[in-house]
Amino acid sequence: SDVCSSDLVHFEYRCAPEHKYPCALEDTLKVWDWLTEKGYKEENIITVGDSAGGHLSVNLMMKLKEAGRKLPRAAVLISPWLDMTASGKSYVDNYKVDPVFGIRGQTPTAEEVKELLMKSELYMWLGDNDRKNPYISPVYNTFDETYPPILVTVGGNEMLLSDSQTLVEKWNQAGSIAKIHIAEGMFHAFNIYQLFPEAQKALKIADDFIKEQFFGNK
Repeated sequence: SDVCSSDLVHFEYRCAPEHKYPCALEDTLKVWDWLTEKGYKEENIITVGDSAGGHLSVNLMMKLKEAGRKLPRAAVLISPWLDMTASGKSYVDNYKVDPVFGIRGQTPTAEEVKELLMKSELYMWLGDNDRKNPYISPVYNTFDETYPPILVTVGGNEMLLSDSQTLVEKWNQAGSIAKIHIAEGMFHAFNIYQLFPEAQKALKIADDFIKEQFFGNK
Protein backbone atom coordinates (compact mmCIF):
# COMPACT_ATOMS: atom_id res chain seq x y z
CA SER A 1 0.00 0.00 0.00
CA ASP A 2 1.04 3.60 -0.54
CA VAL A 3 2.49 5.36 2.45
CA CYS A 4 2.95 9.11 2.69
CA SER A 5 3.38 11.71 5.38
CA SER A 6 0.78 14.39 5.89
CA ASP A 7 -0.03 17.30 8.16
CA LEU A 8 -3.40 18.00 9.73
CA VAL A 9 -4.55 21.54 10.45
CA HIS A 10 -7.61 21.88 12.69
CA PHE A 11 -8.70 25.41 13.56
CA GLU A 12 -11.37 27.16 15.58
CA TYR A 13 -13.40 29.85 13.85
CA ARG A 14 -15.53 32.58 15.40
CA CYS A 15 -19.06 31.40 16.12
CA ALA A 16 -22.53 32.81 16.74
CA PRO A 17 -24.19 34.42 18.53
CA GLU A 18 -21.27 36.77 19.22
CA HIS A 19 -19.94 36.51 15.68
CA LYS A 20 -22.09 36.40 12.57
CA TYR A 21 -21.49 36.01 8.85
CA PRO A 22 -18.90 36.47 7.38
CA CYS A 23 -16.65 35.99 10.44
CA ALA A 24 -16.28 32.21 10.11
CA LEU A 25 -15.53 32.48 6.39
CA GLU A 26 -12.96 35.22 7.00
CA ASP A 27 -11.23 32.97 9.53
CA THR A 28 -11.22 30.09 7.05
CA LEU A 29 -9.61 32.27 4.40
CA LYS A 30 -6.96 33.40 6.89
CA VAL A 31 -6.04 29.80 7.60
CA TRP A 32 -5.87 29.05 3.87
CA ASP A 33 -3.58 32.03 3.31
CA TRP A 34 -1.40 30.94 6.23
CA LEU A 35 -1.05 27.46 4.74
CA THR A 36 -0.06 28.71 1.30
CA GLU A 37 2.34 31.26 2.79
CA LYS A 38 3.97 28.40 4.70
CA GLY A 39 4.66 26.70 1.39
CA TYR A 40 1.84 24.19 1.21
CA LYS A 41 0.73 23.78 -2.41
CA GLU A 42 -2.96 24.06 -3.16
CA GLU A 43 -2.84 20.85 -5.18
CA ASN A 44 -1.61 19.04 -2.08
CA ILE A 45 -4.40 20.23 0.22
CA ILE A 46 -7.69 18.40 0.80
CA THR A 47 -10.26 20.18 2.93
CA VAL A 48 -12.49 18.22 5.29
CA GLY A 49 -15.45 19.60 7.19
CA ASP A 50 -18.59 18.37 8.89
CA SER A 51 -21.90 20.21 9.22
CA ALA A 52 -21.08 23.95 9.33
CA GLY A 53 -17.48 22.97 8.56
CA GLY A 54 -18.69 21.38 5.33
CA HIS A 55 -20.43 24.66 4.54
CA LEU A 56 -17.16 26.54 5.12
CA SER A 57 -15.23 24.11 2.91
CA VAL A 58 -17.59 24.84 0.01
CA ASN A 59 -17.56 28.56 0.80
CA LEU A 60 -13.76 28.55 0.74
CA MET A 61 -13.71 27.05 -2.75
CA MET A 62 -16.29 29.57 -3.93
CA LYS A 63 -14.25 32.50 -2.57
CA LEU A 64 -11.02 31.20 -4.10
CA LYS A 65 -12.79 30.70 -7.43
CA GLU A 66 -14.22 34.23 -7.28
CA ALA A 67 -10.74 35.63 -6.67
CA GLY A 68 -9.19 33.65 -9.53
CA ARG A 69 -7.03 31.66 -7.12
CA LYS A 70 -6.12 27.98 -7.09
CA LEU A 71 -8.54 25.62 -5.39
CA PRO A 72 -7.70 22.67 -3.15
CA ARG A 73 -7.10 19.27 -4.67
CA ALA A 74 -10.39 17.89 -3.34
CA ALA A 75 -12.81 18.07 -0.44
CA VAL A 76 -14.56 15.67 1.92
CA LEU A 77 -17.87 16.98 3.24
CA ILE A 78 -19.53 15.23 6.17
CA SER A 79 -23.23 16.04 6.58
CA PRO A 80 -22.69 19.53 5.14
CA TRP A 81 -25.22 22.24 6.06
CA LEU A 82 -25.84 24.07 2.81
CA ASP A 83 -29.42 25.33 2.55
CA MET A 84 -30.55 27.94 5.06
CA THR A 85 -33.95 28.12 3.33
CA ALA A 86 -34.65 24.51 4.39
CA SER A 87 -36.24 23.88 1.02
CA GLY A 88 -35.22 20.25 0.50
CA LYS A 89 -37.66 17.35 0.67
CA SER A 90 -35.78 15.73 3.56
CA TYR A 91 -36.54 18.65 5.87
CA VAL A 92 -40.12 17.39 5.97
CA ASP A 93 -39.69 13.66 5.32
CA ASN A 94 -36.98 13.17 7.95
CA TYR A 95 -38.27 15.52 10.64
CA LYS A 96 -39.88 12.64 12.53
CA VAL A 97 -36.74 10.45 12.48
CA ASP A 98 -33.88 12.95 12.81
CA PRO A 99 -32.66 12.75 16.44
CA VAL A 100 -30.51 15.88 16.09
CA PHE A 101 -32.69 18.49 14.40
CA GLY A 102 -36.15 16.95 14.38
CA ILE A 103 -38.59 15.57 16.91
CA ARG A 104 -39.19 11.84 16.79
CA GLY A 105 -42.72 10.81 16.02
CA GLN A 106 -43.93 14.23 14.90
CA THR A 107 -45.06 14.64 11.30
CA PRO A 108 -45.51 18.38 10.70
CA THR A 109 -46.41 19.82 7.33
CA ALA A 110 -43.82 21.55 5.15
CA GLU A 111 -45.16 24.91 6.29
CA GLU A 112 -44.91 23.93 9.96
CA VAL A 113 -41.35 22.67 9.54
CA LYS A 114 -40.35 25.90 7.82
CA GLU A 115 -41.90 27.98 10.61
CA LEU A 116 -40.15 25.93 13.30
CA LEU A 117 -36.78 26.13 11.59
CA MET A 118 -36.89 29.79 10.68
CA LYS A 119 -37.28 30.65 14.37
CA SER A 120 -34.44 28.36 15.43
CA GLU A 121 -31.32 29.73 17.12
CA LEU A 122 -29.33 27.57 14.68
CA TYR A 123 -29.57 30.45 12.22
CA MET A 124 -28.29 33.20 14.50
CA TRP A 125 -25.04 33.33 12.51
CA LEU A 126 -26.94 34.66 9.48
CA GLY A 127 -27.55 38.11 10.85
CA ASP A 128 -29.76 40.03 8.43
CA ASN A 129 -28.33 38.39 5.32
CA ASP A 130 -30.42 36.94 2.50
CA ARG A 131 -30.86 33.20 3.01
CA LYS A 132 -30.53 32.65 -0.75
CA ASN A 133 -27.15 34.37 -0.91
CA PRO A 134 -24.90 31.57 -2.28
CA TYR A 135 -22.37 32.24 0.48
CA ILE A 136 -25.17 31.69 2.99
CA SER A 137 -26.76 28.76 1.14
CA PRO A 138 -24.22 27.23 -1.27
CA VAL A 139 -26.90 25.09 -2.92
CA TYR A 140 -27.85 28.30 -4.75
CA ASN A 141 -24.35 28.78 -6.18
CA THR A 142 -23.47 28.16 -9.81
CA PHE A 143 -20.57 25.72 -10.07
CA ASP A 144 -18.48 24.72 -13.09
CA GLU A 145 -16.04 22.04 -14.21
CA THR A 146 -13.05 23.75 -12.60
CA TYR A 147 -14.18 22.83 -9.10
CA PRO A 148 -12.26 19.87 -7.63
CA PRO A 149 -13.65 16.41 -6.86
CA ILE A 150 -15.68 16.09 -3.67
CA LEU A 151 -16.96 13.24 -1.55
CA VAL A 152 -20.07 13.75 0.55
CA THR A 153 -21.12 11.39 3.34
CA VAL A 154 -24.50 11.87 4.94
CA GLY A 155 -27.00 10.01 7.10
CA GLY A 156 -30.17 8.71 5.52
CA ASN A 157 -32.28 9.97 8.43
CA GLU A 158 -30.92 13.51 8.37
CA MET A 159 -33.10 16.50 7.73
CA LEU A 160 -30.06 17.88 5.89
CA LEU A 161 -29.95 14.94 3.45
CA SER A 162 -31.37 17.07 0.64
CA ASP A 163 -28.56 19.60 1.06
CA SER A 164 -26.01 16.94 0.18
CA GLN A 165 -28.05 15.49 -2.66
CA THR A 166 -28.64 18.90 -4.23
CA LEU A 167 -24.96 19.87 -4.03
CA VAL A 168 -23.78 16.59 -5.54
CA GLU A 169 -26.31 16.85 -8.36
CA LYS A 170 -25.29 20.42 -9.19
CA TRP A 171 -21.58 19.57 -8.92
CA ASN A 172 -21.88 16.70 -11.38
CA GLN A 173 -24.14 18.63 -13.75
CA ALA A 174 -21.49 21.36 -13.85
CA GLY A 175 -18.95 18.86 -15.17
CA SER A 176 -16.91 18.19 -12.08
CA ILE A 177 -16.83 15.01 -9.96
CA ALA A 178 -18.96 14.51 -6.87
CA LYS A 179 -19.55 11.25 -5.05
CA ILE A 180 -22.05 10.65 -2.29
CA HIS A 181 -22.36 7.96 0.36
CA ILE A 182 -25.72 7.83 2.11
CA ALA A 183 -25.74 5.68 5.25
CA GLU A 184 -29.30 4.46 5.68
CA GLY A 185 -30.78 4.99 9.14
CA MET A 186 -27.90 7.20 10.25
CA PHE A 187 -28.01 10.66 11.76
CA HIS A 188 -26.17 13.96 11.39
CA ALA A 189 -22.36 13.69 11.35
CA PHE A 190 -22.55 10.04 12.37
CA ASN A 191 -18.98 9.52 11.13
CA ILE A 192 -17.52 10.86 14.36
CA TYR A 193 -19.06 8.00 16.38
CA GLN A 194 -16.50 5.43 15.39
CA LEU A 195 -18.04 2.58 17.40
CA PHE A 196 -20.79 2.34 14.79
CA PRO A 197 -19.95 0.05 11.86
CA GLU A 198 -21.67 2.58 9.59
CA ALA A 199 -19.22 5.24 10.79
CA GLN A 200 -16.26 2.93 10.21
CA LYS A 201 -17.49 2.25 6.68
CA ALA A 202 -17.96 5.96 5.92
CA LEU A 203 -14.50 6.79 7.25
CA LYS A 204 -13.01 4.01 5.10
CA ILE A 205 -14.78 5.44 2.05
CA ALA A 206 -13.36 8.88 2.85
CA ASP A 207 -9.88 7.42 3.36
CA ASP A 208 -10.07 5.62 0.02
CA PHE A 209 -11.28 8.80 -1.69
CA ILE A 210 -8.36 10.82 -0.32
CA LYS A 211 -5.85 8.19 -1.39
CA GLU A 212 -7.45 8.07 -4.83
CA GLN A 213 -6.91 11.80 -5.28
CA PHE A 214 -3.16 11.45 -4.71
CA PHE A 215 -2.42 7.98 -6.07
CA GLY A 216 -5.28 7.26 -8.50
CA ASN A 217 -7.15 3.99 -8.75
CA LYS A 218 -4.85 1.02 -8.18
